[in-house]
Amino acid sequence: MGFLMLALTVQSVFAQYPEVPKEDQQKAEAMLEAAMRRSDSIWNNFAYPIVKEEARHGRPYVPGGRGKRVTAVTSLADSSG
Repeated sequence: MGFLMLALTVQSVFAQYPEVPKEDQQKAEAMLEAAMRRSDSIWNNFAYPIVKEEARHGRPYVPGGRGKRVTAVTSLADSSG
């Protein structure tokens, strides 16, 4: 009886991953590659030149924050009470 319970418990722990057809996998990879190319193009042609120009004027790029204010999160507790 104990062996049966152990076998059922162990079997339920293993994840079941779907078999993704090769064609679907290739489509997903192509979509991801296209999105990355578009993102890189936008960064290189529009955003990065602005970042470089701003840095030359003493306003370096700091990811995150809102506007010129960076907010440090010290607690994830709900502030509404």
